[in-house]
Amino acid sequence: MRQMGDFILLVAKERAHAQEITAQGVVRQGTVGEEIIGLCQEIDADYVVLGQPQGQEENEDFFTQARILDFSSRIETDSGARVVLVEGDMND
Repeated sequence: MRQMGDFILLVAKERAHAQEITAQGVVRQGTVGEEIIGLCQEIDADYVVLGQPQGQEENEDFFTQARILDFSSRIETDSGARVVLVEGDMND
């Protein structure tokens, strides 16, 4: 899993660099929600970009729209970072 996370972040950073955007990637271990919020607090993040995993029905996936919205609200409340929700295919 760690190698897959490192690879995904490397691809994302390369895409950002191609758009002349500086990006930072971090792979952490623990409870996903707590780690995201903890990292936001540690680096004083301004934004968090979240997307919904593709290829699964909403009711079969842990990340339903309602849960993403609840989690987004929690991130903003606990960390002060603004959440940006990405919809659709991120490969465009």
